[in-house]
Amino acid sequence: ALRSMEWYMNPFQPDLINLDIDPIVQLPDGYKRCSVCKNVYPLRKPNFHFRVNYGWSHRCSYCVTERDLVYKNTERGYMVNLFNDCLKRQRRPKMKEMTHTLKTKESFLAHWESQKRQHGWRCVYSGNIMTMIKGLNKASKCPTNLSVDRIHPAMGYTETNVVFCCWYFNDAKNFMSPKMCKKVVEYCEEKRRYDLL
Repeated sequence: ALRSMEWYMNPFQPDLINLDIDPIVQLPDGYKRCSVCKNVYPLRKPNFHFRVNYGWSHRCSYCVTERDLVYKNTERGYMVNLFNDCLKRQRRPKMKEMTHTLKTKESFLAHWESQKRQHGWRCVYSGNIMTMIKGLNKASKCPTNLSVDRIHPAMGYTETNVVFCCWYFNDAKNFMSPKMCKKVVEYCEEKRRYDLL
């Protein structure tokens, strides 16, 4: 049901080799049938259609991607994926020196639940309702999607420094600290540009 137009516009369109083979007859060497979509793919190059984890997987990589996409579009799946991204950032050389308290999945999800009780699904900065939409194309991000923002970019991922806001606001704020934001506001007030505030 998920294979909508977005699936077929995916740049990683499967190299489908749907052999019309009688299921009773054994498949030729070097081919395998997916247990979900029932399509037949080659096991070797040019494309690896089945993942190898202690033997060939039963699902083709496209059915696995589709299953993962369904999970990532749930609240828990989206938040776990967001946590994994934050964990990767915490391990960067520049960020290893910072103090991080949101190192476990449990603490990260508890922090989200805490903010959700106070603000609901609204962005703490803009007040817009946040969404959790994951697509196949990583380049196209939904501007209202929930993202993790460190209030002060020079501090780590802690309960007092991390808020959940919409992606568009987070991207626009970038590496600006609260002090820098205040300087912009003060400049506008000094020049009497209240229309910008």
